[in-house]
Amino acid sequence: MSGWIVLAEVFPTFAVAQEHLPGKHDQKSHGSWARKQAGEKPAGRASAARRSDDDATRSREESTWDPDTDPQEVEGMIIDLVMVLDPSKDDDPLLLQAQQWLDQVRSSRDPSTWPTPAELAAFGHTDGATTWPGKIVMAQRGSIPSADDSESKPEASSVKVGDDVELPDGMSGRVVAIAYGQAAVMRYDGDPDVIPLGDRAPKEPKGKPVKARPYEGRAKPKHIGVEDWSDKGDLIGDRPAASGGRDQRLANIWKEQGFDGLPRAVSDEELDADIAAGGIEMFRGLTGSSGRPYAEQFINGDEHFPGLGVFGNGTYTSPAAYFAATYAVTDGRGSMMRMALRSDARVIDYDKLPEAAQESENAVTDRRIADAMTDPGRLASMLGYDAIRVSHIKPHQYVILNRTAVSVSTDVKDVQG
Repeated sequence: MSGWIVLAEVFPTFAVAQEHLPGKHDQKSHGSWARKQAGEKPAGRASAARRSDDDATRSREESTWDPDTDPQEVEGMIIDLVMVLDPSKDDDPLLLQAQQWLDQVRSSRDPSTWPTPAELAAFGHTDGATTWPGKIVMAQRGSIPSADDSESKPEASSVKVGDDVELPDGMSGRVVAIAYGQAAVMRYDGDPDVIPLGDRAPKEPKGKPVKARPYEGRAKPKHIGVEDWSDKGDLIGDRPAASGGRDQRLANIWKEQGFDGLPRAVSDEELDADIAAGGIEMFRGLTGSSGRPYAEQFINGDEHFPGLGVFGNGTYTSPAAYFAATYAVTDGRGSMMRMALRSDARVIDYDKLPEAAQESENAVTDRRIADAMTDPGRLASMLGYDAIRVSHIKPHQYVILNRTAVSVSTDVKDVQG
């Protein structure tokens, strides 16, 4: 199960919501991210989700979780819902509702005390709406086949976003995003699908390539152990992570490690060669008119922007093009980046970081260093990793830490929804 591509740098005011998510909290209010929360009383049964019409609320009362459902899976779904909300509305009651739900799931392993699947699906619905946060997230979390598994192609000779298409099982759906020859389809039965477009794909206008700057090679970290940072409290500092939608402490760590250097900017053909040689293909969706400027900043900017994220601060990407494209068109239009993580990159699984944090606690006496370690992105960067692999969700994600460890196409694509 997966969260949206997390790009808090696109949403500077999203810091308020991030403070209520795992890894983005004040230790005094939530405790260390490396430990499970316990002892909290569950909030009352969620009731603030906006009511929907009959189609959106079907079987709400009968909707239940399987007794063996992993609470972290449900928690991830709720976090995804938060990601779709308008970040400018810090007082949105839906944000408070989501926090209540998170408290319920974290404080009890009894699925009957959690918000039901139907409640999650109806989250944010208003009468007459054709799409809403719950519908978008539930669709993205469905079992979406890869393009190789699909035998159908839309009948239209040229497909565009908003078109109705017929699927192999006779059902119909609407195209919600198109990227790299694939169409993400929202079926009218509520399930998602992905179909290859082949020669029916709309011609993608080749925009003006982003200007590349000389690549100086992959940076090798100066430090690979927490103990190496014992005298660097002044360097890291203690500025709150949410300041201006950026994590300045992470920026300081990246600069010390050399991770703020430029990526290898290449053509699509050169990127194909890197992927054929073992590089991990990844996509990054940036929503709104600011998408292209942010893409350009990643490719040739002086700074590797230290954005915020649920699974650790850094730059979020996904191996699934349709997933990144769906995020990119959240505001109707956006931009897509295609890149590759080096085949020899140092990557750590997100699930391994809590153990690494606990093992390192005794090696730290400086409060500023200990506090920096509470974020997975900062900790992994301090340990010299190039990226974090978030594999317990689908489609899984990679959080890029070392910008010099990736190749990125200068052909940034503009997409519309």
